[in-house]
Amino acid sequence: MPPRWLACLGAVRRLWPAPPLSAAEADDLVSRQPDAPAAEDPALAFWRCLRVTETPECSDEALHEARRRMKALQPELHSAFMRRVPLGR
Repeated sequence: MPPRWLACLGAVRRLWPAPPLSAAEADDLVSRQPDAPAAEDPALAFWRCLRVTETPECSDEALHEARRRMKALQPELHSAFMRRVPLGR
């Protein structure tokens, strides 16, 4: 995998943290048009979505949209993310 995807993989495997966004930044993901960031690097888009999932105060709508976009960007990495054991267990 290219380096940006490896950064995402490391965060999914909890080798390093994906810093959370502010609640406003997380909710901004929902307001964006899905096709607008077409020129954006897919790994960077996945990283931003991953950061949304690490934001405790984000809305459920933002969380679901982030997961949906992660699945569209990189299905295998999204699957690994969804299989993670929640922290605190």
